[in-house]
Amino acid sequence: MRSILRSSPVLVTILALAACISSAAPNGALNGTWDTPTNPAGSGIEVQIRSSGASVTGTGKTYAIQHVVKASYTIKGTYENAVIDWSMSYDAGGSGRFHGHLVGSNTIQGTWTPPAPDTAYSVTLLRQ
Repeated sequence: MRSILRSSPVLVTILALAACISSAAPNGALNGTWDTPTNPAGSGIEVQIRSSGASVTGTGKTYAIQHVVKASYTIKGTYENAVIDWSMSYDAGGSGRFHGHLVGSNTIQGTWTPPAPDTAYSVTLLRQ
């Protein structure tokens, strides 16, 4: 092993850099307002989230037709290796879940699971 390390300074550099890399997300990577693409009927999802390392917190609203607030909730979860996983505690009671991925720097795609009796559905959120 010693002879390999002595003969390959590039390998030593690569190993040193690899040891420094963390799987935790950079602070603030998800900070901002995210919502579903424009819908002429006015329904959709809007969340304001903050991330610090692997922690994600925030608030959100789901809108019915004509941009009427259908539900409000708080968000707590994690973000690591581009994977986003959060739970939602609804103000009116009940809980939901979101599981998705950051795609580029301004798009999140995943599955939104609202409280029962509603069912899960695919969603795209865009950073505003």
